[in-house]
Amino acid sequence: MAKRTMYSFYEKKHTKKGIISTILSGVSFLVFLVLTFVSYYLKGNAGLYAGSIGLTAMIISIYGLVLGFQSFQEPGKLYLFSKIGSILNGLIAVGWLSLILIGL
Repeated sequence: MAKRTMYSFYEKKHTKKGIISTILSGVSFLVFLVLTFVSYYLKGNAGLYAGSIGLTAMIISIYGLVLGFQSFQEPGKLYLFSKIGSILNGLIAVGWLSLILIGL
């Protein structure tokens, strides 16, 4: 018996939460770069405001990680941005947490 081929004309789209997760990882990394340069130019005396902005960026990264995991539950979608956002947000959150725990 011959094999039947099935054609699907359903166009898969990327998950919205995955795209938002990837954008949040970029925002958190951009804040990290800006705060690194500010701290460098102020010779390590960036102050309380830089620390609070860094803590906010870490929370943004954790929220992006949660959104990335939630986006895998959407059926029939492409998960490229979900994977990218989850991996980047996980790495950035670990980086922020280690930076805070080290106390730099």
